[in-house]
This record gives sequence, C-alpha cells and structure tokens, in this order.
Amino acid sequence: EARAVEARLLGHPDRAQEILSRLLARYPDDVEARVELAEAYGEQGSLDRAIAALQAAVLLAPHHPRAWFLLGKYSILAGDSRHAVDEHLVRALVVQNELGSDQGRADVLNAFGVAYRNLGEMDRAAESYAQAAALRKKIGDERGYATSLRNLANIHTVRGEYGAAEKQLAEALAILRRLGDGPGTADLENEIGVVAEQKGSYEEALAHYRQALRSRRDFGNDLGLAQSFGNVGFACYLLGRYDDALVYWRQGLDLAKKSGDPRGIVFATQNLGQLELARGEWDDAVKSFLTALRSSRELGLKEAVAVSLGNLGRLAQYQGRPGAALASYGEALAVLRDLGDRRGLAEFTLAEAEALLELGMTDAAAERLRAAAALLTEGKNREQQAELERLRGEELLARGDRPSAAAALRRAVAEATASHGVVELLTARLSAAHVAHAAGIAGIASLERLRAEADALGNARLRLAAAELVAAAALAAGDLGRAERAARTGLEQAAACGGFAGAWRLHLLLARALERGGRPEATTQRRRAAEEVARVSRDLTPEQRQFFTRKMEVENGTEQGGARARPRELGRHG
Repeated sequence: EARAVEARLLGHPDRAQEILSRLLARYPDDVEARVELAEAYGEQGSLDRAIAALQAAVLLAPHHPRAWFLLGKYSILAGDSRHAVDEHLVRALVVQNELGSDQGRADVLNAFGVAYRNLGEMDRAAESYAQAAALRKKIGDERGYATSLRNLANIHTVRGEYGAAEKQLAEALAILRRLGDGPGTADLENEIGVVAEQKGSYEEALAHYRQALRSRRDFGNDLGLAQSFGNVGFACYLLGRYDDALVYWRQGLDLAKKSGDPRGIVFATQNLGQLELARGEWDDAVKSFLTALRSSRELGLKEAVAVSLGNLGRLAQYQGRPGAALASYGEALAVLRDLGDRRGLAEFTLAEAEALLELGMTDAAAERLRAAAALLTEGKNREQQAELERLRGEELLARGDRPSAAAALRRAVAEATASHGVVELLTARLSAAHVAHAAGIAGIASLERLRAEADALGNARLRLAAAELVAAAALAAGDLGRAERAARTGLEQAAACGGFAGAWRLHLLLARALERGGRPEATTQRRRAAEEVARVSRDLTPEQRQFFTRKMEVENGTEQGGARARPRELGRHG
C-alpha cells in the first residue's frame, strides 16, 4: 500500500492502480486500499470506477470520513453536485464533526464550496471557501489554504473583482512554489490564465494556460489535462487561431469522453460550437449548442446553460431571426444575473444592443449600452470595452452624428489593439471603415485589404461584413464590376452558412449594380431582397417590425450614406 501511495504521489496513478488491485484481490475487505484505489482512479479521470470503489468502501465502513468526502468530490467532478451537497458531503461533515477534526472539516467545507459554485450558488460557495480557508490557516495546512485561496479567487473573477482575485492567487502561488507542489502550481497557473482571459489579455492567458498544460502532462492528471486542452484552445480561438483551437478542443473532448467526465464533455461541445459559429458552419453550431444546453440543464450547470443560450442567440441573430435572438439573450441574461457573472452579463448585454441596432431600435440599444457600460466600470475588460465603443459608434452613426461616431470607433480600435483580440480588432476596424465610407473618405484599396484579412482569418460574419462594405463602396465609386463581384461573393458565403441577416442588403447592392449597368437581372435581385426582408420580419413583434421596416426603407433609399429619395418597392415588401 505504501508503494501504491508513493506511485500516486509521483504522478503514476496507473502504477498505483496495478498494485492496489493485486492487494484487493488478496484482501477484499481492506477499506483503506479501496479508498486509495479510488483516489488513483479519480486522479486519472476514471470517475465511474472511483465512485464504484468508494461506494463499496462505505458499505464496508459506513463511518469512514475520507470515503464519504471522496464520494462527494468525485460526484461533483462527474457532474452530480446536487447529490454531493445533499448526501455525501453532509455525511462526511457529520463524521468529521464527531471526530473533532479541523482538517477534515476544512476539506469538506472546501468541497461544499466547489459544489455550490457548480450549482451557481455563489454566495454559499464563497462562504464555504472562506470557512475552509480560515480553518486551514489556523491548523497550518498551507497547501489546503492555498487551494481555498484559489477557489475564492475564482469567485472574485466571476464577479469581475480582478484585483482581489489576483492578490489571492499571488499569495497562493508563493505558498505552493515554496512547498514544491507541482500539481497545485499547475492549477494556479491555470487560474491566473482565467483572470487574464476575463480581463481580455489573451496572449498572457495563453502563456499561463500553456504552462499549466505542460505541467499537467507530467503529472498524469487526465481531468486537469482535459481542462487545459479546453483553455489553451479557447485562448487560441480568441486570438483568431482557429486551426490551433480545433486541435486542442478535439483532444479535450476525446479525453473528457475517455474519462467519463460529463462536465468536460459539455464544455468541449460548447467550445466546438463556438468554432463552428465563427467559421460559418451554423447548422452544425446549432446542434452543438442544443446538445450542450440539454446536458448542462441535466447536470445543473448554470453557467454552461447561460453560455449555450447566449450563443444560440448569436446564431439566431446572424441567420436573420432577430426575435429569437433577443429571446435567447433574455434567457441567458436572467441566468447570469442569478450567478452574479458580470463578464457574462456585459457580453450578452452588448450582443442584445447590437441586435437592437440591427433592427433600427436605436433608443433601446442605447439603453442596453448604458447598462453594459455600468457593468464594465469594475474589472476592465479591454475587448468588451472595445465592443462597447464600437457599438456606441454604430449607434451614433445611425443617429447621423458621424464625427462622434468616428471618435468612438477610434477608441474601439485602440482598446481592441490593447486586448490583442484579433477578431474584435478586425470588427472594430470594419466598423470604422463603415463610418469612413459613409463620410466618403474610405478608399477601395483599404477596404479590399480589410476583406483579405477577414478571408484569411476565416471568420464568416466578418467576411460577410467586409464583402458588403466593399460592394457598397465600389457602387458609390461607380466601379460596377467590383460591386457586383463583391455582392455575389457575399451572397455565396451567406448561402454556405445557411442564411444571413444581411443577405437582403447584399441582394439590394447587387440589384443596384445591375440596374446601373443596364442589366435586366436587377428586378430579380430586388425581388430576392424583398423576400429576405420578409423572412427576417417573420419572428418580430409588431413594434420590432415597425422599427426594422423603417430602417430598411432608409437603407433602401440610401447610397454612400447620404439621404436620398423615399424608399422604393422594397419598403412595400418589408
């Protein structure tokens, strides 16, 4: 048994399992060997086998404190936090109280915190972590104290209290480095990466995530390794490195499936859905997010529920179902308010504002932008700040205030540049180019360069936006051939994605180019534009439809951003 413990502590859980299995074959009633075997299984990610071993242990020894504690721990990791809270950890705490063990109580309280965190009960989680930290500090359990600090930091990160989180993580990291605790240091590197990511510092987050990944490979912790694959992949995704993200995320999903980790499978499925969303594989993305939503609801993972709902909203918005998009955003925001997740609230409040702007509901969008600004006052996230300024610029442009719009978009580009968020930076530059085009100062060559960047990145929505911008600018400049080619390219991309909210504008730009070239296909293109408008209008409320029709009519009577005659037949179809 001592040799098995040594093997496990040295990061060789498979060797520990081999020794303990032989031991139990000879002595099946050895409870300590069963508990040790469960830990070896758990550290390798074999949660079903770990739980089975512990259930056998508590049958043999109904008052075994560590067996009940580990049963709670591995139930949490297997996605059953509610059962852990209501049964396993309660039993563990009762036994520890009877024993008068502060160490045992601290371990159980920390596990309660993890379970409550997964269930979205942040106040109870913070209370349990704080009690565990106080007990561990009192008895001199430095490693355990550092773990509780890390967990408290995670709560602060969710709430956007980055200063408090960084202070606790720095204290914990100093302790674990002094102790030479490799696995614990890897966990902290990962958590520091989470804070950097939440703040929008993606290169910094990637560096910490990669360090955690390297360490976890050495220690044989499959659950931690699957998490690191997901985190490194997500940082690559945020930096626009989609091929790298796909490689890491597939490894994470395979490892989560191998380990029987349902939470890991949910997160990996969501990650792949976001990649499908970015690449324009929108029908596949719908399936991924619906699968993740169903599983996260079954497991009680509120954060995952909110992420799936929010991304389903993005898909609906991109595909031209604005009513469904706003409904999904509303559901996601309700969950995030319960969790007190400021970053998530800011993200989907901004998305909500963009959807309202696309409908022409400028006042409602401005109200949502004010709400997002209030959420971003603490724990500044540069990428979200860039998105806020970008949407402010779009709102000001919709009101006809081009100078203020241009100033807001300059701030957006500066914030996006500082965040190192490739997608956000290109998004801000495209919006700035839109303002420059509206003012008649954007050159075709600069817009073509932006389109080439969007094509190289492979982000479907940015490719569509760039194609539309080039078509509009070329049409305004009288370059009818370029306008036609850009509009047709955009429509082909929209068809490949399975529908696009702005397809009616691309059809209209193509119709104008054909009209001015004396081509008879113009009438057909106008009819298709009208059909697209009717499709987008289908899921709108009467109020939303009224705003959208008014916006569409203005755009239909506009070239090069200037007011022109009253709308033509497209408005009647709308």
